[in-house]
Amino acid sequence: MSSIADVLATLFYEVDNARMILLRIGFPASRIPAFSNAMVFWSKVVSDIDNGVIVGTSRTLVEEALRMYPANSELRAILDGSPSPGAPTSGHASNPADGQKLVRLSQFISSAVDLSELKALLTELDNSIVLDLSWNAPMSTVALDCVKLLQRRGLLGDRFFELLERKLPARRDDIDVLRR
Repeated sequence: MSSIADVLATLFYEVDNARMILLRIGFPASRIPAFSNAMVFWSKVVSDIDNGVIVGTSRTLVEEALRMYPANSELRAILDGSPSPGAPTSGHASNPADGQKLVRLSQFISSAVDLSELKALLTELDNSIVLDLSWNAPMSTVALDCVKLLQRRGLLGDRFFELLERKLPARRDDIDVLRR
């Protein structure tokens, strides 16, 4: 049977996809390792998870990967051969539809605003978010990190969408769809 890191390196070999699955299971954005080689990256991630960086175990990560690749026999084999985890799994994005909604929102943000506009919107909402994000990453990564952070802090509510509509009045219909 392949190791967890081997299978994940095969499935999530691009940085944006790797970051997305980690954020979906509640892995702290600030703790995501640098991505230069998929195998090294996933080995470090699995080690960090097994050392307690999230509530849950490496099984949590495999379960999320299986939601994204439901017919993957290697992921299924890892789960079938793994003992039941002792720690509870994280509540972050446990419903795949919730994760998809967050990804759609982050994609909208990355295409609709630039970094300075996003900073201005977040400053108005909660300035601490601006301080907690890494602004040196590609816009798609910043937007996804932003949405996940807003979700964890309970700030993806009416006030956020009202600010977004005020900044982008021509996109009100799109924003209404994302709000649901």
